[in-house]
Amino acid sequence: IVQAVPEWIKLTPTDFARGVRLARSVRKGMLFGVVDDEGDVTYYSLMREKP
Repeated sequence: IVQAVPEWIKLTPTDFARGVRLARSVRKGMLFGVVDDEGDVTYYSLMREKP
């Protein structure tokens, strides 16, 4: 699952956790695509770690 986010948006840890939980529930990975002012995208992959 990919969520595109403009770089000026401030995401909270809850926003990240929500996306990761959604991806995990459908057995997919979660990518956040941060889009800058020039339209370039940088991708970040997040995974849930259990202690």
